[in-house]
Amino acid sequence: MSDQLPAVQTPGGTTEPPSVTEPRHRSPLLDRRGAVPAGGADAGVAWHYGDPVAEQRALERGGAVVDASYVGVVRVAGPDRLSWLHSITSQDVEHL
Repeated sequence: MSDQLPAVQTPGGTTEPPSVTEPRHRSPLLDRRGAVPAGGADAGVAWHYGDPVAEQRALERGGAVVDASYVGVVRVAGPDRLSWLHSITSQDVEHL
């Protein structure tokens, strides 16, 4: 098995592996003072804002936000949507 990513067609007509270092998304919170960009799979969001321990403690107290700007939204319709979602997730959604 190759550890190279599959090639993709680029606008210029050449093929090359997709970049794994460039983020697909850039959070607006990266513009906040003290934001330290994350790398790797988390590229595009802030790793922390200068004091990770204080940030974690603020989160425990309910005094912080979590950047979920990279999370997609899925819309599921139909009469069986809640039972179907309940069957594929670990969350109890049948009573929503």
